[in-house]
Amino acid sequence: MNTRNILSSEWERGGHSDSVYSLAISPDGNTIVSGSLDTTIKVWNLADDAVQVRSLPGHTGCVYSVAISPDGSTIVSGSHDTTIKVWNLADGTLLRTLFGHKGWVESVAISSDGNTIISVSGSNEATIKVWNLADGTLLSTLPRPPCGDAGEVWSVAISSDGSTIVSADDIAINVWNLADGALLRTWDTRHTNYQHSVAISPDGNTIVSGGYDDAIKVWNLADGTLLRTLFGHEGWVMSVAISPDGNTIVSGGDTTIKVWNLADEKWK
Repeated sequence: MNTRNILSSEWERGGHSDSVYSLAISPDGNTIVSGSLDTTIKVWNLADDAVQVRSLPGHTGCVYSVAISPDGSTIVSGSHDTTIKVWNLADGTLLRTLFGHKGWVESVAISSDGNTIISVSGSNEATIKVWNLADGTLLSTLPRPPCGDAGEVWSVAISSDGSTIVSADDIAINVWNLADGALLRTWDTRHTNYQHSVAISPDGNTIVSGGYDDAIKVWNLADGTLLRTLFGHEGWVMSVAISPDGNTIVSGGDTTIKVWNLADEKWK
């Protein structure tokens, strides 16, 4: 298995004052949104060598997760303060705050039609909730994932066709059917320490996970085969994201953001 680094750029200046926990890439590939232990959300211009566009204060705890709507107009964030916030990306206006989780909100994702938010809570709650993005209505709560001794649920992602949810607990990846909440498959990720983040490729074939072992792993969604492992971070990988064309992974965690170019050897 090829594990060589394919790092194309790294940003360390003028950013967060503490660890980066979450990242999202806009549909046009020009904007990155990051969330941090410093409680802020920052918006970056990817096309212009990582110029910071704005900072969004509002959460009172670590911003564990951020997502951007398919039309590029909206940011959704989840925080240690147990809330989900919905923002206007263009000007940073806070549109609404969603309440419902009893534990901190570890991860948020938005469906491809832009109508639904998926969120997962860590702590002892460990639930997955489905929300209406337009008005913040809670639509459903999925059963607690079968973590067993695996501990907390850290991350959630939704496939482009809106049919599949992927969640990550301490040691396993779980694949769910969104329509009925059925668990389709699960596997041990073989990170040597806890995993913290998952993302699904636009074609729905690949999962990327990031862990406390400083590693990024690339998986086949259909059968859980490990395709490759990427090293380069010098601390926990708290968040991973995949670009709309499926050629780029963005990862963050050790106060740096790394951009990996996989176009030449896609998912080998």
